[in-house]
Amino acid sequence: MPSLGRRASSAQEDTYIWYSMETPVLLRTIKMVLCQAARQRGPGQPAQPAREAPGSGDRMLPLLKAAFMLLSLLELISSTPLMTTLPKVKLSEITHRIQQLNSGVQVPCNDTRVAQVAFTDQKLSEQELLCQAAMALMKVTRCRKDYEPFIINLQSLHGKTNCSLSNENEIYLRNFLPKLGNFTQGMYRRLATSAAQ
Repeated sequence: MPSLGRRASSAQEDTYIWYSMETPVLLRTIKMVLCQAARQRGPGQPAQPAREAPGSGDRMLPLLKAAFMLLSLLELISSTPLMTTLPKVKLSEITHRIQQLNSGVQVPCNDTRVAQVAFTDQKLSEQELLCQAAMALMKVTRCRKDYEPFIINLQSLHGKTNCSLSNENEIYLRNFLPKLGNFTQGMYRRLATSAAQ
């Protein structure tokens, strides 16, 4: 039976997937309707029925153009939600959970030794490092419920089925978590910067 953390993460991901699939379609449909309405009210078109007030078509055309421009902007914004928004949410969750654990009296299973991940090694890709971090936390069996949310988010971020991780160098879990937090926080900032450009 899936845990509460896994179900919540899955539900959140499904929401973003629905958003990314349905919103652009809806926006394109509305734009098509506005384009058709604008053409019907444009210059050279037959006069409107008598019940329509004089000049109402002229007043509506700028509004239609403004609505069209707004929808174009919304469509542009909604075109890449999964590329930036979802990873940022997961990275933020990891960083926040680490801060919560560190703010307590003692980190759960703080004396457990886990494999050291070279988060500052620029030769390794971010996906590889995320995968290694997930593998390292899988070894924490005594406090599985505390670290399963980390593992779920890390696995969804790296998208790899497996990776290599050496157990030759190990560190205490209480020292591992701050390094992971710094890494995920750095990734979050890089994503935010690239999204703003």
